[in-house]
Order: sequence, then structure tokens, then C-alpha cells
Amino acid sequence: MKTADYHAACAELGKSMKRVDELVEGYRVRIEVREFAELMESALAANDAKKGDSWKAMSSDHLLERLEGEVVELLNAQDSDDRRSAAFEAIDVANFAMMFYHACHRELGHEICSSAAVAEIGGDDGTG
Repeated sequence: MKTADYHAACAELGKSMKRVDELVEGYRVRIEVREFAELMESALAANDAKKGDSWKAMSSDHLLERLEGEVVELLNAQDSDDRRSAAFEAIDVANFAMMFYHACHRELGHEICSSAAVAEIGGDDGTG
């Protein structure tokens, strides 16, 4: 994502926070998750004109390849000690992970893990 696109997407963040609050009303969502989800949505929205929801027709295999490419970009940004670019790339990684999840969900006939199932199998919480 180009820096200018990111800044435009961030400008939309304030406008869309009310929408997210309405969507998550009644659910406990950590502020960090909500803020990151808004940045993910802003990045997706920045590409709507040229790509729209074309990812929804892609296979999980194709999306996994794209996700791997985004991880490489994230690692390269991290290696160059460019924290700003690394943060932007983390948003792209998250979006492709979300797309991959939904492709798996679709390919499995919408039989996918619930929050309870993730807790049961010991989903990686990213803390260690």
C-alpha cells in the first residue's frame, strides 16, 4: 500500500468508527482489535474501485500464495528497519489472512471454527 493511500484510508478511519461501534455493540471487542480492523477495512476500501471483492472468487490456495508474498514484504520492511512500512504491511498480511480464512470457510461449506472451537483447540493468541 502506498503511503498516500494509507493516509487517505486513515482519514476515513474517524468517519467509520461510529459504524464499527454500531456493528460491535453488545460484543466485547478490544480497542486494539477494533482499531486494527478499521485500518484493515480502510485498506480494502482504498482498493475497491480497481479490485472490489474479486478476492471472494479466489481459491484458498491462491490466497495463501498471496498471503505468503505479503509476509515476505512485511519481513523485508522489518529487515530494513522501516517500522512505518512494516506496520502498513502488517495490515496487508491481516487482510490476506482474513481472505484466506473466508475462502476456507466457503470451501468447507461454511463449516468453520466458532470462537468456542478456537478456544478449545488452543488457538495461538500471539503471546508466545
